[in-house]
Amino acid sequence: MTMGQTPLSDFDFLQYQNRLRFPKKLEQTFQQDFYQNSLRFVQAAMLIVTLPTAAFAILDCWAAPISWPMLWLIRLCIVIALIGISLLLKLPLFKPLFPWMSALAAQSFALGIATMIAVSQPGEVAFDVYYIGLVISNIGGPAAFALLFWPTIALEGLTFLSYGMIALFEQHLLATPESRVRLMAALFFMVGSLQVGLVSGYFNERRQRRDFLQRCVIEQQRLEAEDLRLQAENLLLNILPPEIADQLKQTNDIIAEEFSQASILFADIVNFTTLCAGMNPTEVVKMLNEVFSYFDLLTEKYGLEKIKTIGDCYMVAAGVPRPRADHAHALAQLALDIRDYSEANAVRGHKLTFRIGINSGPVTAGVIGRKKFIYDLWGDAVNTASRMESHGSGGHIQITHSTYQLIRAEFNCQLRGVVQIKGKGEMKVYLLTERNC
Repeated sequence: MTMGQTPLSDFDFLQYQNRLRFPKKLEQTFQQDFYQNSLRFVQAAMLIVTLPTAAFAILDCWAAPISWPMLWLIRLCIVIALIGISLLLKLPLFKPLFPWMSALAAQSFALGIATMIAVSQPGEVAFDVYYIGLVISNIGGPAAFALLFWPTIALEGLTFLSYGMIALFEQHLLATPESRVRLMAALFFMVGSLQVGLVSGYFNERRQRRDFLQRCVIEQQRLEAEDLRLQAENLLLNILPPEIADQLKQTNDIIAEEFSQASILFADIVNFTTLCAGMNPTEVVKMLNEVFSYFDLLTEKYGLEKIKTIGDCYMVAAGVPRPRADHAHALAQLALDIRDYSEANAVRGHKLTFRIGINSGPVTAGVIGRKKFIYDLWGDAVNTASRMESHGSGGHIQITHSTYQLIRAEFNCQLRGVVQIKGKGEMKVYLLTERNC
């Protein structure tokens, strides 16, 4: 049973546990499941039944000394029918008819026994005793051939009817008190076995459907658990890089790593506080969401790692957690795209200007805490990148000398000069203007 191929998630399976018929989609899935789980068992039962059917031919010589050639021919027909039906069950054409094909196999055996009784001569043991085969068919057929309830009714009814026709046309069965007693005993056992067979078929189907529903519930729970797991994993991947998420799932140790070469970018909206004064909180959040969602697309495009947003500040890094030789080049291109986007577009009616700062150098990266954790960066290179942004000017991309050294062959940069940087003193900085053609 594969629930993934059939939309069964809307069913409350337990409400159908006492029914012998399900809604259409569920019934189709049950029939497929019943076929897959019962096919080999039923085929094995058919082949096993052929063995005593053929072996008891030896008794025919004693039980029907006159009629035994005809009985052997009937047994051969039973064996051929059972083997033939067993082979037909493998064909896709007969798959939807599986419950009735199984009943046909059981009926072939029962009608064969009834025919042997009919062709036996009065006075032969076979004529008086072989009805026991019909009793065995009534009792064991539903279980041996995994019959559902309605096919069982058909089997039991036709078996009883076939013996009733023999009793009706064989008038000598009523000729003497002794023969009438034997007939009444045979009919008694036939009726009793019929009732046992019907009960067996009913409870067999109830069991088959109950087991199917239990498997459906288990499968549904598995799919729900898998869905929750995927949601949790996707949420984790939205917070952490895939490599770090895998480490976090496998260990409780502190996750920290040194990177000798990486680049960090900070982008901040100019005059954000003044801009927010004339907007309600919802408008502010929608505006930031639109802007930063676009930045997220750019970050994904260039294979960068978004670290976090702090208010109106967007922080992204290259070279972590996957080292790359072109870390500075990738961030430089991202910075140019951010600048061009802000110059060309108004966000919800507001023209935004960004200060952008980039620095390159060694960093420490890792995850801190066990609740509301994030993947973060530390080190002097990070602090310097932040200073590049905060000491920059609107609409410009300010970079350090270390970043300039890495990208100068592919990007045009202008020397801004020596600038007094808080916490760093005097630093030579540059303005990234464009990429070389």
